[in-house]
Amino acid sequence: IPKKTGTVVMLIGGSLSGEFGRPIDRDNRKETLPLELFNIRRDVERINFDHVCEFNTLAADFDD
Repeated sequence: IPKKTGTVVMLIGGSLSGEFGRPIDRDNRKETLPLELFNIRRDVERINFDHVCEFNTLAADFDD
């Protein structure tokens, strides 16, 4: 789980598996991350810590 916001993560579990996003914040008590997904609508989803991993790239690589 990335410690800093703005780091790119990949979803590795759940219905959004394979998607990429950027953490907005983190909730250690609930073990969730609100993520801004890198999709057309820039959806924000709350994802469990177990379903994300840090992806070694820059967020700018996903900007249009």
